[in-house]
Amino acid sequence: MMLVVILTVMYTFLNFALFLGLTRGLTAERRGSHYYLHSHGAKVRDITAAEYHRHRALWLRGFSGHWILFSLIPFVYFRYVRRPSNANVVGETGAPSDLERGRGP
Repeated sequence: MMLVVILTVMYTFLNFALFLGLTRGLTAERRGSHYYLHSHGAKVRDITAAEYHRHRALWLRGFSGHWILFSLIPFVYFRYVRRPSNANVVGETGAPSDLERGRGP
């Protein structure tokens, strides 16, 4: 399992590096039928519709790559880090549970 975690983290950082390299930190915008790239609100250059869609796909890929890591963090926490307290484990006290006594839902 540790191998999966390591590979996921490596993929996330590689994906982020590729994302930054391919987008150069620019954002694609569309105003009517006009497409352009901008950086911090300043227009950089005009682009075609195909370039616009490619750029938007790269942004989606960057987002989804990070979403994998953000989903992995709670999984690792609840699976490996957080230990349940003894009070939450059924039968730990030695006394019969409410279900065993017939007082269940």
